Formats: sequence, C-alpha cells, structure tokens
Amino acid sequence: MDKQEIISAAHRLMRAGIPFVYATSDADGAPHVRWMGASYVEEPLTVYLVCGTGSRKLSQISDNPASQLVFHSPDFSRVATLTGRSEAVDDLEIKRRIYENVPQLAEYFSGHDDPKLALIKFTSARVEVIGLSEGMKVDAVDI
Repeated sequence: MDKQEIISAAHRLMRAGIPFVYATSDADGAPHVRWMGASYVEEPLTVYLVCGTGSRKLSQISDNPASQLVFHSPDFSRVATLTGRSEAVDDLEIKRRIYENVPQLAEYFSGHDDPKLALIKFTSARVEVIGLSEGMKVDAVDI
C-alpha cells in the first residue's frame, strides 16, 4: 500500500467506533495499557482522547509523551498501530466539538465545559497497518 492507502486504512479502523488500546509509559519507563472507548480524529492522524482530570494518563504523558494507539476491525483481521506523542490540551472549542461528536460523553460529563473533562492530543509520527488475514502483511509509513 502507498502512504495514502495506509492512512485511509487506519482511518477506517479509527472511525469504526470499536474500543481501542492506548499505551503510555510512566517516568520510569514502565508501560501502562488500557482500553479506551471514544476518540475524535483530525487529519491526517491526530487523535483527541477524553479522560477525567484525575486520570493517571495525564501524569504519565507529562513525564513521558511517547505513546501508542491500537485500533482493530471487529474480527481482528486488520489492526492499525499509531506511534506518536501525547500531550494534555485545554481548549474549550476543541472540547465543544468533541462533546458534540461523541454522544456517549454525556454519560460521564455534564457538558463540554465540565471542569472534570480533560483532553489528550495524540499526534501520530508513524502508522502500521497489519492484515492478519493477508498472511500478517505489514504496511507502515512515517507521517
């Protein structure tokens, strides 16, 4: 696959609405992996993640911004791994846009201006798409 095909394949998995994995490391380099349920994607592969202001994720990315996201198809026949950097952002307009586009956030937050709502901006540096049903074919590109 060429670069645009790899990015498009990753986008399809990212926008499928399936829970995905977010991996961070703490200041000592110990990995922390967790399932996430909602994200908001901007071009080309910038992903906003929502969490609570007391989340350990925020302190981990403050200490070590290197992180990964893993998205998959429902049958796991295709997997996209994004490698990049995460940072906490506090932008009310972005929060509003995400809150309006991710309806399940209303279960956890009173609105886009809820003081408990925090955002993580993940900026991709590399994406790999693995076709498990295609003999483990790996296509990768730096962003």
